[in-house]
Amino acid sequence: MQIAYVRGSACSPGSGPTLWETYAVNADPGHPLSINNPADAIFTAARILREDKGAPPTGGTFAEYHEAACHYYGACGDSTVAYAEEVMARAVQYGFTGSGAPTATSPPLAEPVSGGCEASSGPPTPASSSRIVRVAESQLGQGEHPPGSNRTIYGPPEEWCSLFASWVWKRAGVPLPGSTANYGYSGSLYTWTKEHGGRVLPPTARPAPGDLVFFGAGPTESVHVAIVQSVYKDGRITTIDGNDDHNEVGIAGPFLPSEAVVQGQHIYGYAQPPSTGRNG
Repeated sequence: MQIAYVRGSACSPGSGPTLWETYAVNADPGHPLSINNPADAIFTAARILREDKGAPPTGGTFAEYHEAACHYYGACGDSTVAYAEEVMARAVQYGFTGSGAPTATSPPLAEPVSGGCEASSGPPTPASSSRIVRVAESQLGQGEHPPGSNRTIYGPPEEWCSLFASWVWKRAGVPLPGSTANYGYSGSLYTWTKEHGGRVLPPTARPAPGDLVFFGAGPTESVHVAIVQSVYKDGRITTIDGNDDHNEVGIAGPFLPSEAVVQGQHIYGYAQPPSTGRNG
């Protein structure tokens, strides 16, 4: 949320109260106020945007919210750090349709939360093979902005094959805790699956659509992860990959798993998430 909380620092110069001290919101009743609590930080950032940066009330225009985001991040004049543009692009993907908003590039993901400002309190829909593949396919062509920057909607600006895979699994209903940043290393998804009731399969196994396929010498020496899209009768597969020799989500294959090589490495295994219905 980028909230200044150290008094006298470059982001909060002087001896007066910091942004955190001025606008902090305890959004998690029963727990102490903490800048490290995501709920507190998010609601505090919203208050800063409204009360300090001039964000309009609900129903404002795309331009008005963009201007507030520029003030918040202070980066609209910096061609190398386009935080405000990233924030607004994600807002559109998540369903913002205010006046002047561009059309979402992934319409299936542009689903405003039902019930106004209240999110559903029910359990997430369990993942299924078909659901995972549908979410992955909805992202084909989505990529880095600008190309070569590693900046995507899937997580922090870093090599993002695993960020993409975890983003898809989470969106499809796999109960991965925390943000995708926790799974920036591809081997972490293999290890998480193994430790949380999923199935990890050897490279000789026959995978199913929606499974993750891992390349490398093992989970501690993993170089790439992709999502299995299709499995053919002759054993060939196609995968949906992020950050594999291009700057956008694309399809690889069909190919025989035994012959596949990424960054000089072969497949070391597959992972099936714990909540996946294989025929769903």
